Amino acid sequence: METGITILTRGLPKTGQTITYHSEGDGAYQAGWWKGKLNVNNKTRFVLKTINGDKVVIDRATGLMWAADGDEAGCNESGILYWDEALPYAYNLTFAGFSDWRIPNINELGSIINFGKETPAIDQPPFD
Repeated sequence: METGITILTRGLPKTGQTITYHSEGDGAYQAGWWKGKLNVNNKTRFVLKTINGDKVVIDRATGLMWAADGDEAGCNESGILYWDEALPYAYNLTFAGFSDWRIPNINELGSIINFGKETPAIDQPPFD
């Protein structure tokens, strides 16, 4: 039996929906998790940082780091990459002092979407 292992748990991100479908529901996951609020440790969900001149967003809910350059010349020089180009590009990318970048999976990408918005569905800032 292994001992000394710490398992970190996080709350579920809210969906961004603002409609309650059950009249007796508590609405606990409406309007986005941490959206415009501070959590119990007085910290916001998304933290914008500049590392080596590059902007990144650290997501405290998932532990992921995202490039925060949006459509600016940053990690992709404001270009559009197709899937077959994006995979090797991310694999070979050095950005913000890190060289272990990858393309997010569908669940990771979905974790930053605000389903209560249309365009853009990713909150700006910090993703601008």
